Amino acid sequence: DFIYSLEPENDEEAAYAEENIDIPVVMVSLQAGNVITTAMATEDMDPNDVNKGAGLPERVRLYAGGDRPFFEDAMSGKPMVYLIHNMLTSEECDELIRMADGNYDRVDDTNGVSNYLENTIASKKRGEATAIDIDRVTLWKGGIAGKLIKDIDERMSQVTGFPAEHFSDFQVNRFKSGSSHNPHFDINPANGIMASITIFLNDIPDDQGGELVFPSPGDGAGPVIIRPRKGLAVVHHNTDEKYNFDQTTLHQELPLQGDSLAVKYVAKKFVYLNPQPQTVRIMLPL
Repeated sequence: DFIYSLEPENDEEAAYAEENIDIPVVMVSLQAGNVITTAMATEDMDPNDVNKGAGLPERVRLYAGGDRPFFEDAMSGKPMVYLIHNMLTSEECDELIRMADGNYDRVDDTNGVSNYLENTIASKKRGEATAIDIDRVTLWKGGIAGKLIKDIDERMSQVTGFPAEHFSDFQVNRFKSGSSHNPHFDINPANGIMASITIFLNDIPDDQGGELVFPSPGDGAGPVIIRPRKGLAVVHHNTDEKYNFDQTTLHQELPLQGDSLAVKYVAKKFVYLNPQPQTVRIMLPL
């Protein structure tokens, strides 16, 4: 509300500005924004004056974020959904794909049996699949993970604010042409999931589908559709501020289209309500 552009004082300045000057869109985190807007505030200032910009400095120097992670709000109501661009580097995405290669099993959620350890939940209707032609592997690393996983977990914890002790190991899903994941919730009765972090490991052309969709937002607006972009993380909260399950977190992944070579890789981290005990994190299967 307090960012504005200078008006040209004459026709010559107006012509120069039109040809040479672009007004950038500046994105800062909420934390950084709070620091900027209160930088010059003092204890004796009226809070209303601070809210109107009295605490702003006269000049702010901004530095380009480069390829560092940055946020984009997708939905601030119910469910809470936000994007983190550049969550993983291209090299990290490629390495997770390599680590998963050769270890996939086809997801079968039709037999009525849930695998809570791997967060594979049985379909509500026995014999009717929710996960259609999806291959999945859990990269069991626990407390003995190598540098790559530890670096990613540390960054994700710093960026999202979730303690790394609450993270699951990475679940990697492979979609091929025709694969999809019908509407479902991220639920684990054995260890409640308060948030899910979905990371796309490769780019998908816009005409090949595979979007992540939240079809029933709580505000009654239309569905929120997120296209797969390499390194992009989608965070959604499965519970409200009192840790009650949020019914509006229903989500799905649309069918992947294209020829037989089409493939989409997705890595997921689940954020548990309770921390993983250290003994469990060390003894999980590799």
